[in-house]
Formats: sequence, C-alpha cells, structure tokens
Amino acid sequence: MVMTTIVHDRAGIHVSYYETVHHKEGIIDLNFADPADEEHVQPDDTLEILGLDEDLKVLTELKVLLHHTDGTSEELPCIAC
Repeated sequence: MVMTTIVHDRAGIHVSYYETVHHKEGIIDLNFADPADEEHVQPDDTLEILGLDEDLKVLTELKVLLHHTDGTSEELPCIAC
C-alpha cells in the first residue's frame, strides 16, 4: 500500500509518499508541462498519477488525472523534477 500527501502550489504538485510494504518514502515534485494547466486543479479534486514506477527518473513525463467533484475528469501532462 502507498500512502500519499499531495500539495499543490504555484511551483507545481508535490507528492509525499510512504510505501508500507518496502518502507520507502520520498517526495516527487511534478511540474505541469503547460504552466496554465495549474488553473484546472480544484480544491476538492482527487488525483491519480499515471506512469509512476520504480524506475522514476528526473524529467520523466507523467500524466495527472484530475477527478473533479462534478464527476468530470481531466488528464494533464506533467514532468517529474
């Protein structure tokens, strides 16, 4: 199981994670490929980060899937920093 805390600010998305099985933890900083996409994040959104794997490297392209409370979703490209 992986537990995360996600913080969104003007610098991007910061994901703090803790994997209970392997006792790994860390922080992943994500920047939107298009900085204007940060306006799409709403306070009550839930997020899925698509493309995460054990070989995550700096400048890896990922996708963030935003699930809005109105039932709509958006997929936005991000880059791991």
